[in-house]
Amino acid sequence: MTMQRNDNNNIGNALSDYAYGDSLEDRKLKAFVDDGVPEGVNLSRIEQLTFRKIHQRKSRRRVILSLAASLAVVLVMSFSFFAYRSSMGVDEGTLISQAALEYVSIKVPVGEKMTIMLSDGTKIIANSRSEVRYPKVFNGERREVYACGEVYFDVAHDKNHPFIVNTDGVSVKVLGTKFCVNHYSNNQTEVVLIEGCVSATTSNNDAVTMRPNQLLQLENGTFKSLREVDAQEYAGWLNGVLSLHGEDLGMVMTRINDYYGTNYTVDDMHADIQLYGKLVYQKDVRDVIKSVNALAGTDFH
Repeated sequence: MTMQRNDNNNIGNALSDYAYGDSLEDRKLKAFVDDGVPEGVNLSRIEQLTFRKIHQRKSRRRVILSLAASLAVVLVMSFSFFAYRSSMGVDEGTLISQAALEYVSIKVPVGEKMTIMLSDGTKIIANSRSEVRYPKVFNGERREVYACGEVYFDVAHDKNHPFIVNTDGVSVKVLGTKFCVNHYSNNQTEVVLIEGCVSATTSNNDAVTMRPNQLLQLENGTFKSLREVDAQEYAGWLNGVLSLHGEDLGMVMTRINDYYGTNYTVDDMHADIQLYGKLVYQKDVRDVIKSVNALAGTDFH
């Protein structure tokens, strides 16, 4: 049997009218017609859709493989970074500790005072020309700061973390208290305790425990004297006043020089003159010197 293929409709009509016999050829033909392509189906379109589907699956697979590879690179880099830090002896605790121990340094301008609040709630008032250095955040067993000049401390109580003020050659240790430290000179230091309890330790490991209203004087890092005073009088500078209760002129001029950054000198003849009263720290040091001359009978200018 021979057939001429013209179009789908003609083929369909011809096959539907054909009478199938029992021969092998007719059975094959019938099987082809029964299982063949339905009328109007575009085989080319089916091939295109099938190819696109396969391509999309391959593309998704490539994306997944790419993401997996990128994740593997990140993990390797992270591991390498932590391995490097570990080999350098750096861990998370150390990094946090280093951040916590970032220090702030403050120097007070001449003739001014500055109030500083620390991270633990401790209040500091630094007098003219004083310098204070402290960590932004306290970390560890001790709260340590560094002071030079005249500084008042109102320390927040924390029995588990002692507060320590360091000056040249002397450390003052407290838990919670109010006191003043005067250390303008490299060889002279005074500690006045207003409230609470402190212990002072020198670089030679000499130690003394102070009670309120006591003045501790040190010279060249060595204890010089410990005596009873009116602590509030020694804290008068917080209100801009220097109280005088028989202090000698040499000491008074030293305080004035410390406050204003001046260099007035007192000769031996006048150095032991005792002064009584109050000196107000004024904007112009010459006004203060006029008051000193009036009290001491001197002629500083």
